[in-house]
Amino acid sequence: MNRILLALMFSVGTALAAPPVHATLDDVALEALLEDDDWSIRQQAALVLGQRHHPELYTSWAEAEPVRTRSGFLRFAGPQVDDARLAPLFLERLVHGDEPPAVRAALAEVLPRTGGDWSEAAAALATTEADPDVRAILVAVLRRAEAGPALDGLHKALGDPDPHVRAEAARAIGWRPDGAALADALLPLLADPHAEPRTNAARALGWLQVRGAFDPLAAGLTDPDPTVRLTTLRAMERLDAPRLATLPQLTDLVADPDPRVARAASGISASHR
Repeated sequence: MNRILLALMFSVGTALAAPPVHATLDDVALEALLEDDDWSIRQQAALVLGQRHHPELYTSWAEAEPVRTRSGFLRFAGPQVDDARLAPLFLERLVHGDEPPAVRAALAEVLPRTGGDWSEAAAALATTEADPDVRAILVAVLRRAEAGPALDGLHKALGDPDPHVRAEAARAIGWRPDGAALADALLPLLADPHAEPRTNAARALGWLQVRGAFDPLAAGLTDPDPTVRLTTLRAMERLDAPRLATLPQLTDLVADPDPRVARAASGISASHR
């Protein structure tokens, strides 16, 4: 048996030495724990069951390495990666494995593709993970997580100390059909000291059609960062293009030094004369 699987089995055996989960519990007891309110108990019970009943599957993935994509990121790939039985194994590697951050980010990214029980785990780990790059991936995958843990995790991530993590939280909120529930929490990011969170917050408010964000967004029309100005224009256009066309700031943006901003402003102005 390979080194990683042995290590995982040892960690489970020691971690489960006390109730409510123990590696010697029978299948009926373990299956009952799959309904527990605590995601870590569900994960540990599923891990024992997986090791017990699918040893070949677990052996093949316990030391599987992600492959590098054309964009330079590591990603797990294979015909079995969309197997819900793998979610507890990937979580075990993520939580207790001693792997480099790039591999751990790939472990976070693969969780939704398993189709297993991962939403609560990702939301919880997004607040405790030490590496900001791994946190950013955990936050990004919450766009596909169950509503309760996703919204809670994303709300917390908007206050993350790392600007890229905050930006990923705003992006994920914008993608979610229920993201408007966090509209008020997005508004402070419009004044974030970093451009990426400001950009993604403006974009998300536009995507989500948050009508009440029109006035708060207006400050972004004079933002020092051209991408923020452009994204703000597009967001406000989605919310109320005729009203945007009446704002005095639009006249200045028609002559913006950034050609993307100038073209967008000119198009809006011409369409609503």
